[in-house]
Amino acid sequence: MRCLSDRPDSFRTGVINMSSKMCACVAAAGVAAVLGVAGSPTALGQAVFGITRPAFSTGPTTVFNTNVTTGQATAVFDPIAAALPATAPGFTGMAYDATNRRMFASTTNGTSTAIYSLDVTNNWAATLVTSVRRPDNSAGMVIAGLAFDQKRRVLYGVREIGGAGQPEALFSINLQTGVSTVVLEFEPSNAFNFSITGVDWCPVTDRIYLADDAANGGRNIYSVNPGLATPTLDLVAPYEAANAQLPAATDFDGIAAGGGFLYLLSDSLDDATSTTIEGNGGFHRVYNLATGQWGTPIATPYPIRTVSTQLGRIDPTGAGGWLGLGCNRADVAGANQGIGFDSDLTADDIIVFLNWYFGDDLRADLAGANQSPTPDNSLTADDIIVFLGEFFAGCGT
Repeated sequence: MRCLSDRPDSFRTGVINMSSKMCACVAAAGVAAVLGVAGSPTALGQAVFGITRPAFSTGPTTVFNTNVTTGQATAVFDPIAAALPATAPGFTGMAYDATNRRMFASTTNGTSTAIYSLDVTNNWAATLVTSVRRPDNSAGMVIAGLAFDQKRRVLYGVREIGGAGQPEALFSINLQTGVSTVVLEFEPSNAFNFSITGVDWCPVTDRIYLADDAANGGRNIYSVNPGLATPTLDLVAPYEAANAQLPAATDFDGIAAGGGFLYLLSDSLDDATSTTIEGNGGFHRVYNLATGQWGTPIATPYPIRTVSTQLGRIDPTGAGGWLGLGCNRADVAGANQGIGFDSDLTADDIIVFLNWYFGDDLRADLAGANQSPTPDNSLTADDIIVFLGEFFAGCGT
């Protein structure tokens, strides 16, 4: 446990005094208390899902922001209207960067994947970040889903279909160069035991969650601990079984992980002619990480699936991510130091922030040199100064 005075740049006015008063409080609270799994959905949490479709279809490609408490889904962005080039219109992956308040989103264009940044505080304006490249820096890499590890500031992607010597795997993606690196290989290119497209990082559990649709021994939720030097694929739970209200889940295209829950994007509602095919009733399935139980599903706004000869309305695929927006960037904790914003700035927020800071957790990286608002992948007094400025500015900023 280090106090701010241990850092060489700690001479900044006012910060040392604050640190000496707060360190004892942070040590008493303990990191374990901060990382506990919440028992109910985090306030203000939103599950963001986007629809993709084949180019020959006339179905929607809209990104929806779904309130997980009310179930209301609001359309916020359309990649076609924004003229984003893609041979499979829509986003294949989505992942949220809370520090920069942007949503990463991926598109497929031929044999390549482009990564965009969507500014969620500015009408979801889209900016091209990079194009994904293979580990050998060659072109031709297609990514099926995205997850962003806010703690370590790493963007991950999953490759669903192997080929040309490329495995199905979880990759890290360099945001400057686009070059991908294998983090965990699921299987070599000539095997068919996994089909993973849904993936997201959870800020509560610090785990990456993945949904495997493969019928051959699959249809399970897995997790990966990104903090391990050699990560493993750990079983979390099988897909939700059939019950009186819903058929068994077989196909999840996106995950939004937040507040201690997983919100999984199933395919659209089936019509009477195709009730046994993939669609799974058109619901977001909800999995409680604390209890290990499936919860009440949330209806989707997606179109009804029809038989394949009616190409205008077919089963779409999609992407998912958890959108965390507190009242400002200092709103990092709910009650009792639980990770997750609550639109209320209290000592819990300071305690959680300082635990991150002294634990070298990049979620505390809010500033660059001289208190610039741009993170710089290092933790200095600038970050605390920016945090305190936003904290004392209050909610509504």
